[in-house]
Amino acid sequence: RDLFSADDDDDDDDLRWKAALGGGVGGNFDVNPLDYSLFTAYSRSKLANVLWIQELHRRLRQDGISCIAVHPGLVLTQVTRSLPLLLRLGHALALPAVGLLQKTPATGARTTVHACLAADFRAPLPSVPYLENCTVLPAATDDYPEQSERAARYLWEASAEYAAKAALRSSSTNGGVVAK
Repeated sequence: RDLFSADDDDDDDDLRWKAALGGGVGGNFDVNPLDYSLFTAYSRSKLANVLWIQELHRRLRQDGISCIAVHPGLVLTQVTRSLPLLLRLGHALALPAVGLLQKTPATGARTTVHACLAADFRAPLPSVPYLENCTVLPAATDDYPEQSERAARYLWEASAEYAAKAALRSSSTNGGVVAK
């Protein structure tokens, strides 16, 4: 069943968004190691990045602060250095062909620099532009604005909750001092 199928059951939509983010029915972001997929997790993290920045924008726009989502493209980095050996070998074998499509880190940074400097993106912006190759494109969330907004709020609240728990764990292990 399509994650974003157009039915009227909001509860099902919420569950599909939570599933897309890696959360179960209870809104739990824990990953089941028996059902883990590297590429699914990576895709979910990219969706979470866009949703999180959309919620940050919603929270800050009344103060005249805007946010921009940027996809740098396929950049040649050392991202695979901590992957399992088999995946690193696969990447090394594919590199001659894939390397032709990859950008250098400097070229990959162009869209981010463009987002920071272009007059088109001066705050306040009405919504979060999604940029790739210095061009505004529709974000994956654009076709589902209501679900996107609910999922963005859910992700923000879950992130805040996890951060608070981590701070408490940290303070209990370092003599009650919480980093500022």
